[in-house]
Amino acid sequence: VWDLSTSKVEISREFAGEELRAVAFSPASTSIATAGANGGLWEGTFPAGVQLMATKGHAKAATALVYSPDGKLIASAGEDKVVKLWERRSQKVAAELAGCSVESICRLVPSKLA
Repeated sequence: VWDLSTSKVEISREFAGEELRAVAFSPASTSIATAGANGGLWEGTFPAGVQLMATKGHAKAATALVYSPDGKLIASAGEDKVVKLWERRSQKVAAELAGCSVESICRLVPSKLA
């Protein structure tokens, strides 16, 4: 991630040849999440890049990510046609919706999910 005002790299992460499919910033811009072609999800602090979560999130490529407005959840979608809601604190799946064909997730509003 580049800081355009200084032209300096703020955070860099090696993906060992893995294709990156999605990137999302937390609402407070203190964390960054990535999704990869191998189905993996990663989250780290921003800009330090300290790992907060690394998990095999999807059976196929993970293709979309979004943080909830309060920053407590991350939604991920994949080519496995599954959408998952992750609790950031516990790093566990809070909800799962199978059979979806989702290419992008624009906004997550938790109060509408109950």
